[in-house]
Amino acid sequence: MMLKNDNKELMLIKSGNLTQDDSLRLKGIGIIMIVLHNFFHLLSTAPRENEFYFRRANSDAFVKILLNNPEEIIRCLFSFFGHFGVQIFIFVSAYGLTRKFIASKPAYWTFIKSRYIKIYPIFLMAIGLWLFKITFFSGLTKSLNSLFSTDLLYCVLTISNLVPGQHFKPVGPWWFMSFIFQFYFVFPVLFSYSEKLKDRGLILLGIVGILFMFFFNDMIAKNININLFFSFIGHLPEISLGMLLARREKTIRCSVFICFVALVTFALGILYKNGWYLNHISALICLLCLYRLIRPVCFKCSIFNKFLLFYGTISLPLFLTNGYLRQPLLKMAQKEPSWQTDVFYALVFLLIATVASTILHLCKRVLMQRCVPKIKSLILKNST
Repeated sequence: MMLKNDNKELMLIKSGNLTQDDSLRLKGIGIIMIVLHNFFHLLSTAPRENEFYFRRANSDAFVKILLNNPEEIIRCLFSFFGHFGVQIFIFVSAYGLTRKFIASKPAYWTFIKSRYIKIYPIFLMAIGLWLFKITFFSGLTKSLNSLFSTDLLYCVLTISNLVPGQHFKPVGPWWFMSFIFQFYFVFPVLFSYSEKLKDRGLILLGIVGILFMFFFNDMIAKNININLFFSFIGHLPEISLGMLLARREKTIRCSVFICFVALVTFALGILYKNGWYLNHISALICLLCLYRLIRPVCFKCSIFNKFLLFYGTISLPLFLTNGYLRQPLLKMAQKEPSWQTDVFYALVFLLIATVASTILHLCKRVLMQRCVPKIKSLILKNST
């Protein structure tokens, strides 16, 4: 089943750059990486990732498992690397918004309003499903406590990443909501900056972002318990790359040399903390190069193409629901520690999360296409 996509930001570009379908395929790849990562990385036998902090022990555990237990490769790779799907979403967001602003730059508050209208309804629906799940499994009292908790308040206000100790509350993956809305608030400023300083300015912005994180993030995290990798500041290189490529008039190409340098940089970042500060941007470049390789397969294999497009279409609701739909399957997998059962439970979890996310996606379409216009017309009639 193919779902209608409501995102019109990445249309076909005459120069041959990213199309709307490219955007959806990339999102499809990214969300599958993220969802399976969010399941596998909580298993005791899987190596933990170095996403927000670098711990050499995690890297050593990853290498050790791969060498000693090659049958663990599926959950090992998703557990350690799957979080880099987030970089795809950051890149696609920066790229799409830049193309939109180049075509027609909206007023600041009009732009912010459009972002809230696009994302907030599905976010509220995901919160509703989360509360329903709590009520079903834990009772109404706990559900009401969750509804009126400061954890949810910080998240709904999209400031949880700026409050010490609130990064992963109330649902782990929801830290991204604070990140993305804060990014939206600063994007018009970043775009104006790119208009004045062009490509060199964006390259400089990415470099400054890396250097700032290298010299100051540990100090900030230690003193006030706020890690800037949860904010747009920690991802300026990916944002800059998205904006840079969106401004190009020529076809996007991934040269062998660039891919090789990114791969070597990424490998060094797995083992050494100094190189780890380049891991987010080097992983993104590697993923874009990989997509360049598999893109022709999408045109030859209709099933594979539809698979990626489908998951790209439901990527937002799937991102919002997968964090709390892991249970009780995660506990079942933890009780039976073997790679076969872990993969089985992960696929069942993906199926359940896919069904729930598809329903939320369809509900949002009905709300935005049918209910909202009727409400607007009623308001206009009453006002006249």
